[in-house]
Amino acid sequence: MNGRLAMAEFLQSVRTNAADYDEVVVYLADLIEQERDIQAIFHLALLMTDCIKPGLKDGYIRFFQAAAAA
Repeated sequence: MNGRLAMAEFLQSVRTNAADYDEVVVYLADLIEQERDIQAIFHLALLMTDCIKPGLKDGYIRFFQAAAAA
C-alpha cells in the first residue's frame, strides 16, 4: 500500500490546519507528500510520530526490532 494513501487523511488535516501543528510536523508532511520511496516515507512518518508524542518513535523501533528478531 502506498504510504501516502495510508496517511492521506492525516496529511490533508496537516495541510488544511497547518497552524494547529508544530512546524516540524508540517515540514515532514510536505516531505512525505513529495517522496516516492516507501522506506523513506516510513522513516519520515516515524520521525513525525515523535513530534506528535515524544518517545513514540522509540517504542516503534523497539517493536520492529523485536519482531525482526522473532
